[in-house]
Amino acid sequence: MNYQTRKLLSSRLRRALRWEFWPLWAFYPPIIAWICLLGIRHRNLLLFTAANPGMDAGGLIDLDKFANLDAIQSEHPDYVAKTFKVTSLFECKKALEENKHVLGYPVILKPNSGQRGIAVEIIRNHEQLENYFSRHSNQTSLLQEYVDGLEFGVFYMREPDQTHGRIFSINQKLFPEVVGNGVDTLEKLILNDPRQHYMAEYLLKLHSERLQEIPAENQSIKLVEIGSHCRGSVFIEASAQITQELQERIDVISKVIPGYYFGRYDLRVPSIKDMRQGKNLKILEANGVSSESANIYDPSYGLIDAYGIMFKQWQSAFRIGAKNQAQGHSPASFRQVLTNWSRINRG
Repeated sequence: MNYQTRKLLSSRLRRALRWEFWPLWAFYPPIIAWICLLGIRHRNLLLFTAANPGMDAGGLIDLDKFANLDAIQSEHPDYVAKTFKVTSLFECKKALEENKHVLGYPVILKPNSGQRGIAVEIIRNHEQLENYFSRHSNQTSLLQEYVDGLEFGVFYMREPDQTHGRIFSINQKLFPEVVGNGVDTLEKLILNDPRQHYMAEYLLKLHSERLQEIPAENQSIKLVEIGSHCRGSVFIEASAQITQELQERIDVISKVIPGYYFGRYDLRVPSIKDMRQGKNLKILEANGVSSESANIYDPSYGLIDAYGIMFKQWQSAFRIGAKNQAQGHSPASFRQVLTNWSRINRG
């Protein structure tokens, strides 16, 4: 058994012992049970879908991400990454050409209704652009400005009977990286890193063409540039960054999205100072009722901590849904949810 195989087996064993890397089927049963209990209490298992009456099924499945971003672009263009909806390579090239004064490589391409970072890619040239559409020709995609900086997930809630909302939680996304020592190859640095070996199988494949490179001493190599937990980004609790200025900014932005009371923003910002002042924010996504308060993935949080946060989150979703229902907004039906589920799986 060679060195790489031993390390991969070791990483898989250690990964299995860390709840944040558990497969969805292992983590979610208690949450599903809690949702069912809340549904029984409220006499409607899908009442939470009324939490965002402006979205199809509250944004549970098959969320139209562009609709939310476009609403922000119309009212607060400085606070959102420039985004265009395209359905083909031709439309994408046309959008790039017509907006070349504000949009150029690198750019982001991702599904309009995707989840968990699936099919999200940084595109750096025409060849990568054509390759992306050759693999994802059957989806409606978002062509988005690439924004550098620190990335955060900001979970927002607003009670329908209140004027102002609040930030429920913030997590900061730290992109995985290794630091060279002038001796070891990139492959060995990944396998020996106390954090990156958990994602070794994915990272080795991602960087397969440069694994034998030997980074210089103290040279930092960023392994991932997409802020997704399933791609190895580390999510840390960052609620200390919540300020009155930030809450006011997020609240103002949220109110331009029709019927938006509950969900998570993914955004980038140049610095912590800007974040705390609510300045220079660039929203990448505005997600709906299926969002997670992603601070649950903080490595310092235990399983009980994570469940406690998720239970509070879903309790709030049902409460907000109930208040919206009282104002005349109907929750989604099971048929509607199943139709959306079928549609996104076909896509």
